[in-house]
Amino acid sequence: MFRNNIPLAYVLLVGLPLLLLLGVLQSGSTLSPPAADAARQGPASPAPAPLNLMKLVLQIAVTPENDSREILTQALMNRHQQPNGA
Repeated sequence: MFRNNIPLAYVLLVGLPLLLLLGVLQSGSTLSPPAADAARQGPASPAPAPLNLMKLVLQIAVTPENDSREILTQALMNRHQQPNGA
């Protein structure tokens, strides 16, 4: 029963969206970009800050749910309280 529907499903789920995409791209290819109006554009935004990978990792590590945050905090505290020989 399902084998008879596979080609139809393929055409509907792959072929139809592909045809729609190609149609949109074809119709958009005739559009011209809007004219740049220097007076309407605001001042240039400042350059973004460089990526600080350590800060990003710390933000990800500190933002879990409350239970996970508590478990993480306890684990880190226990790790620092262990003697150096362990």
